[in-house]
Amino acid sequence: MPNFRLGPVDGSSCDTLGIDNIPWAWWRYDQDTSRYRCFEFVDLSGYLTEESEPEWYWDLGDGTQSRDTSPIHCFEKDGVYEVCLIVKNKYGSDTLCRTLNVGTSATNDEGKIEIKSDIFPNPASDHFVLNVYDYLPESMYLYLINAQGQTIRRERVFQGSNVIDIEQLPAGVYSVVIYERGAVVKTEKIVVRD
Repeated sequence: MPNFRLGPVDGSSCDTLGIDNIPWAWWRYDQDTSRYRCFEFVDLSGYLTEESEPEWYWDLGDGTQSRDTSPIHCFEKDGVYEVCLIVKNKYGSDTLCRTLNVGTSATNDEGKIEIKSDIFPNPASDHFVLNVYDYLPESMYLYLINAQGQTIRRERVFQGSNVIDIEQLPAGVYSVVIYERGAVVKTEKIVVRD
């Protein structure tokens, strides 16, 4: 059974239970690929109809606020920002906050940058996926290096899922080296099979 989140229709003569739709907050963001500190925040909240007198309030974590439904914002510097959306209608309100690591990540005891990521499937035959978690890169690249040390492929990668096509590569073991701002942040082996 599909769930379309229809819920009761406020003010409808069919609504004999008198249930009011309190909104729920939900949002996503899209990072600008040419300006890594710029984002479009997209509202995906529910139960915000014109009849319910909706309101949006964004706290973008750097002292900036917005009342737009889907604001575009550029952070001035790298940092960790807690972005919150508060949605409100005449029946109630809801809040959703998320932490954005813009150009910053943890470092280990040796001072090396640590980025949460994984590569799957391994072994792979036609493609593999590089997932980059909780980090919004400035200039991240993946290098695919063969057993002779030759760079076979160089691709720009972003936060989230990055699909890397390897269908044309011969079977073998390859090194996946990920650079951020010129520094190696991850090295892993991947097996390519026919």
